[in-house]
Amino acid sequence: MAVQGVFWIVDDEIKMFPFGSVDAPETVSKAGDSYNHERLWKAWNCLNTGKSFDYYPRGRVVIGARGTAIIYCSPHIDDATIEKIACAFGLKEYLVKRDYSKHYHCYLDE
Repeated sequence: MAVQGVFWIVDDEIKMFPFGSVDAPETVSKAGDSYNHERLWKAWNCLNTGKSFDYYPRGRVVIGARGTAIIYCSPHIDDATIEKIACAFGLKEYLVKRDYSKHYHCYLDE
């Protein structure tokens, strides 16, 4: 079953927080802590790494109104990792939108 959520890539591992999971708040609204990486990082002390929320490459999975799954992410996440993310979120078909804006900048952009 495909799910929505956010993720970080930490030391080549996917740290995922599906919406409604034990590790993430129940909300999926844009105002909720689970929708925003920074709020989730702060509210749940997600990974306890001592780094800021925007240090690691990150992204989110969104299921559109027509059921299309979209992975929005840092351009530093390679295709092999994208495939692992899709599998982890239960996606069979999906689009990938690498975001080159500051929204998904991480330490690799410095």
